[in-house]
Amino acid sequence: KEAVIVIAITNDNKYILVSQNRINNKVSLEFPSGYIEDGETYIEGASRELLEETGYVSDSIHHLDSYYSQLGIDSSITHVVVANNCIKLHNQNLSPHEYINYMEFTFEELSELINENIINSVGNKLAFYELLYLNSKKDISKTKILKNLIFSN
Repeated sequence: KEAVIVIAITNDNKYILVSQNRINNKVSLEFPSGYIEDGETYIEGASRELLEETGYVSDSIHHLDSYYSQLGIDSSITHVVVANNCIKLHNQNLSPHEYINYMEFTFEELSELINENIINSVGNKLAFYELLYLNSKKDISKTKILKNLIFSN
């Protein structure tokens, strides 16, 4: 199945993270995320997951990257998006089996959570580092970077 990770940023530049029980009843801190439902685009799935897990909506969702987490094992793909201008308009709309809390963090706090391995899933770390990289290279498109890597060797 396809999945999506949503780097959700509020109007006052806070990052929305969710906490929930994961494997072995350990609480995980992560970006809102979930599976894309049949018939949905990854943008629609991102918007739905953000709304369901947090009650926030965004008028500006953009694709950052897509990756296969275990290409040798399966063909599941995860899309990473950034949702800007997030505002709280609704209550959470969770499934009966979901117990999710959400919180807002500054960029500095988010960085510390990554650096201290509190946010420790590979998808969330990759999403964070992709955001860092692209923000540092705003004037260079992904295509230009790829061409430079391919043709410089």
